[in-house]
Amino acid sequence: METYGEEDPEIPYYDAELGVSQGEPHMQVIMYLVPLLKHIAGLSGLRYLSDNPIIYRSKEGNEITRYADIALARVTGKQEVYAEDLLAVFEVVTTKNKQKEEKDTVSQKELNQDNGVPVFGLFWPEPDSRIFAFFRYDEATSCYRALAIDDE
Repeated sequence: METYGEEDPEIPYYDAELGVSQGEPHMQVIMYLVPLLKHIAGLSGLRYLSDNPIIYRSKEGNEITRYADIALARVTGKQEVYAEDLLAVFEVVTTKNKQKEEKDTVSQKELNQDNGVPVFGLFWPEPDSRIFAFFRYDEATSCYRALAIDDE
């Protein structure tokens, strides 16, 4: 099984695949979201994950391990978390490094879409015209549909 993305214990919020630390704005958004999503997970009986290994299927059908910034998953009784256990994945977008930004906004989104994860969200911590984006998986098209703030 292919793995990457293990954090360097010396550098918080480190992406080993790209050799990029996430920076202070990334950390601040994560620290803001953690208590909220842990609370939601606890009330809903879900499993909260942050930079935990998640086993996905690649387009070629191989098992690959990736690490979401934050995710909510069904409790299965297994230690491993598989993509089919996920209910929502959230990435905090790093804009200071274009490779990392593309990984967050394109690669991670495609991977979660290809694995049918019901909800995918992006948060931008840096001053930017974008703040957040949410997507819901449409089973009829096997694609994500962008959700607007006023969507029901």
